[in-house]
Amino acid sequence: MTDPTGGDFLDELERRFAEERAAERRANHEEGERTRRAARTLRDRLVGLAGGGRVVLELVGEAAVPARVVAVGADWIAAEGDDRAGLVAPIDAVLGWRGAEPTRAAGPEDPLRRRAGFGYVLRALTRRRQAIRVHRRDGRVAFGTPRQVGADHLDLALHDLAGTPRESEVTGVATIAFAAISSVRIPRAADVREL
Repeated sequence: MTDPTGGDFLDELERRFAEERAAERRANHEEGERTRRAARTLRDRLVGLAGGGRVVLELVGEAAVPARVVAVGADWIAAEGDDRAGLVAPIDAVLGWRGAEPTRAAGPEDPLRRRAGFGYVLRALTRRRQAIRVHRRDGRVAFGTPRQVGADHLDLALHDLAGTPRESEVTGVATIAFAAISSVRIPRAADVREL
């Protein structure tokens, strides 16, 4: 028997209203998630890779590089290669990657690293007198030690990587625009963790 006061009718209305509210909340959550994903940059995705598993990085003008992203700066990434070498690349030279999916960052980013640009990293290598390989976007490679770093370019004292950066070993100096660099390779992968 039905409730003469219309209880079944009111219960049905209340149930439908609750279902509609739940559906609206789900739709709002899904739209919010789509909006959040749409606002993410490549840099944000790379931050999610830092400290994660191995990926195969695809860089402008280079063969695919198996590596593990260890740090992300304002406009660069640092990675440890499978060849035990370190790698630093401008983010605009990253074409993409295959492998691990970015995860959310485990904690807040280092504020200094977040502000540090590609020039900052190259200046750190210059202070260390670190021998490097500079891979250019046109496929060419230069070997040597950075002498000085400007706002948008690097002066590289050219010498064999096995050699030392003494003047007698230097065969010339190459000025390379940051825009021409696809990556910088550092002999020891452990050195990129300090950037």
